[in-house]
Amino acid sequence: MLSKREFLKAVVGLTTLVGTHSSLAKEVAQFLMKRTAIVYYSHSGNTRTVASRISALTAAPVFEIVPQTPYPNAYRPTTNQVREEMQKGYLPPIHAPSIDLNNFDVLIIGTPTWWHHIARPVASWLSQTDLSGKVIMPFNTHGGGGLMQTRDDFVQMCPKSTVTQSLTVYGNGDSDLDEQILRWLKEANP
Repeated sequence: MLSKREFLKAVVGLTTLVGTHSSLAKEVAQFLMKRTAIVYYSHSGNTRTVASRISALTAAPVFEIVPQTPYPNAYRPTTNQVREEMQKGYLPPIHAPSIDLNNFDVLIIGTPTWWHHIARPVASWLSQTDLSGKVIMPFNTHGGGGLMQTRDDFVQMCPKSTVTQSLTVYGNGDSDLDEQILRWLKEANP
């Protein structure tokens, strides 16, 4: 939950950022009053960058999903490992974020898109976390494939949650990333 000071700081920052787009600033300010947290997994840092920008714009706390055994740094070994995990239905053990879900109604969940789907560590967290009654606002980062099946994965893995439209970001975002995020928050606002 945001303190009054954090809320006012976020609203002032948003108003400055969106300038003449006052209706957008008002809608995002309303969003800030909801009990919102950001949960994400990032392999290369792209998803972390987007999660950080969302947090800067909303003042929502950020929680990271970390695999117990890190994936290789090199692209090809990682994609080969992920393909094998997906074929076997394997969900890697993770260090789950220390988040008290009772304190949040809205979860912004970020994932890289791997082989058209959410990353395996995110799938692990979703499979062991009861998100019933929560609003899920997914976002994904990708290297050229776009949204693919990531939103569908959230819908399938969170059947007792409301899943909004997704924010899809190429890499770690363009120069207009903040504007993309603000538009998404407005359009997907639960």
